[in-house]
Amino acid sequence: MDLKEIVQEIKKSLSPSQVRSKIEADLMLQVKNKKYVCWLHNDNPSSPNMSFDEEKADFHCFRCGGHYNLFDHYMSHYNLSFIEATESIINDFNFNYTLSKHEPKKLDVVAHNEPIDTIKDYIHRRKISDNTINYIGVKGDGKNVVFEYRDQFGNHVANKYRPAYKIEKGKPKNWWDGEGKNEKTLFNMDKVNVTERLVICEGEFDCLSLIEAGYKNAVSVPAGAKGDSWIEANYDWLMQFDEITLWFDDDDAGKQGAMIVANRLDNCTRVVYCTVANDINEVLYRFGKEEVLKQLANAKELDVDGVLTASQIEDFNVYEAEKIKTGINVIDKYCLGIVFGSLAITTGHNGSGKSTVINQIFISESISQGYKVFCFSGELTSSNFKYWLYNTIADDGDIEELTNKWLEKYYKLNQFASKNITEWIDDKLYLYNKQDYSSKEILSTMRMLAKRKGVRVFILDNLMKIDLGDGRNELTLQKNFVNELKIFALQYNAIVHLVAHPRKPQADGKITKFDVAGTGDITNLADYVFAISRTSEEVKQEYQDYKDNPPKNKVMIDPRDATITLLKDRPTGTSDKNAVMYFDEKRRRFYNTTADLKKSYGYKKTYVQSEIDDDQLPF
Repeated sequence: MDLKEIVQEIKKSLSPSQVRSKIEADLMLQVKNKKYVCWLHNDNPSSPNMSFDEEKADFHCFRCGGHYNLFDHYMSHYNLSFIEATESIINDFNFNYTLSKHEPKKLDVVAHNEPIDTIKDYIHRRKISDNTINYIGVKGDGKNVVFEYRDQFGNHVANKYRPAYKIEKGKPKNWWDGEGKNEKTLFNMDKVNVTERLVICEGEFDCLSLIEAGYKNAVSVPAGAKGDSWIEANYDWLMQFDEITLWFDDDDAGKQGAMIVANRLDNCTRVVYCTVANDINEVLYRFGKEEVLKQLANAKELDVDGVLTASQIEDFNVYEAEKIKTGINVIDKYCLGIVFGSLAITTGHNGSGKSTVINQIFISESISQGYKVFCFSGELTSSNFKYWLYNTIADDGDIEELTNKWLEKYYKLNQFASKNITEWIDDKLYLYNKQDYSSKEILSTMRMLAKRKGVRVFILDNLMKIDLGDGRNELTLQKNFVNELKIFALQYNAIVHLVAHPRKPQADGKITKFDVAGTGDITNLADYVFAISRTSEEVKQEYQDYKDNPPKNKVMIDPRDATITLLKDRPTGTSDKNAVMYFDEKRRRFYNTTADLKKSYGYKKTYVQSEIDDDQLPF
């Protein structure tokens, strides 16, 4: 049995009297008229408010609202993690269960002392009591509050520091120590009961506020509302819970962050929409514990798929919308970038430069701008895919010109650059590697990556290589699949790029959106349509002749090597805009200027933890 099953069996097996007797003995409780003096707050001994609920097998205070069960007791009284508490209960009550063993990690993290009085005074001003400080194990370092981050097994993995005084504008509000920056561990996850509802909030003081109000099964995210790498790192742990409630700050970042989390976790069923204050600690400070619990009890079920009320429809402004720039200035001038929640179709004849567009615009630009990418390549082997992509990403100085034994010249990355690029994209690019090319399996993989890995950009190259299933009407199958891709983009707020071949070339070589092979619904459903056409040698020669002997009554524009045409842009209403591009064989890039060609995508950068915004309170 796993941990959750063992805990559920323990709850079923223990009688209420066993639970009550154990806690009474450890805390030396005195009962009077079935009431106890509450040890969770400064209760009045002459008028106790704590009672024991025989049905739930836990203590409940009617004044402070606190609950206290056997697992709470072992974690609080014996200062144990949830897993350690479960092990102790198994031993103390002679259960025949065995938990999976996990060796303690030896991490180089500073251990701090108990907070001094000035730090405690600051925490007290935020309405957090000594009971909560001690339960969580808040520490101090000089004039700073220290939040110890521990993983689910209780390993101390990092410290997060917060000054215990009003912070001057421009000064850092939070910083980390430990083994690098911590973006994966959830605060208080070691003390969470996996059989009860989990509440995920935005900051450590929000988590402390929930615990102070009497709800202990809470965690806070490590890097604010916009960071979501903790989902991938803890996905299996998070999916243990039958129900997850989100309570993020009542600002744009909090609302957007909650939406991202809700889309990725199927068991996230409720969200707290608090309008009386910006965050949980502010609710506690202004209105007290009862209001915190009231707001939590009023958590709303997530909206039903397929319907919206007017208040739920977000205002859209393409200038402010989240988007990825193409890196081609002429195109970005017209479309402003590709907006998330969109389906983009790319078409072009063989040899026109579709692979370059995929590598340069859809992959390199997306990763450089901070987004993870998935790619299905039905024609290239993984080795060929890597070779073409790395040459596009590499800086000019990292590409060497070599000559083989047949005196043929070719370009190759040096080992240092190849290693750096691999490290840079290793957790940012996912290449489809299954033999099953069915649309069902590819979509299943895309959904899993969106949920577990936070992938936001999806590339399918190309439509003809995808098995759409058995059916007499190929056009209907294409329409249904493209519609599924559009729905996927909206559901996961992603960008989906689908490569679709055009029909036979026209006499003038130009491609319109009506030339895409297959059903017309491919481009009808799309938000963007791009076409790539290669300049013929005849046209290049014509331009060269024009330059050598310019006629008086003729003006000819440099056709360069290729043209990228924006055939359709639904968000801005733009269409039929051309970007005439040069192509560099060595860099395998399209470009307009030398600056475009020399652009670095950032694989040599040293990444540092950005400052994390903290709750703004009147202290």
